[in-house]
Amino acid sequence: PALVELEFTEGVLATNWPLMLRQLERLRELGFDIAIDDFGSGYSNMSYLGKIPARYLKIAQSFVRPLGGDARNRILVRSIIDMAHALGYEVVAEGVETAEALDLLSAWNCDEGQGYFMSRPLDAPTFAEWLAASG
Repeated sequence: PALVELEFTEGVLATNWPLMLRQLERLRELGFDIAIDDFGSGYSNMSYLGKIPARYLKIAQSFVRPLGGDARNRILVRSIIDMAHALGYEVVAEGVETAEALDLLSAWNCDEGQGYFMSRPLDAPTFAEWLAASG
């Protein structure tokens, strides 16, 4: 289980909250990592955010993609990163597509990024080749 990360969108987490919380706590007890996926995409509920037994909070790409040109959006993303860290989450930014976005996220201490700037999705054999070539 320690090698498996389970991702749940906010929408799923918002349904039947008491049951979902018990199930997530049980999964964590079994050793699985839990990620809150697409944070900010429409169901953000601050009242339960601090109670979810997750390790990762993944910021929705709809916030990350426009980082270069939208000052208000930069404030939101930086605030989400700071808040998530204060709550004990590691933060993953989804939709990193430019060097500028990666630089901003790095400056704000975002823990991880994923997106086309690093690589398009790869099947296992292609990933192995990419990894070998990157040294």
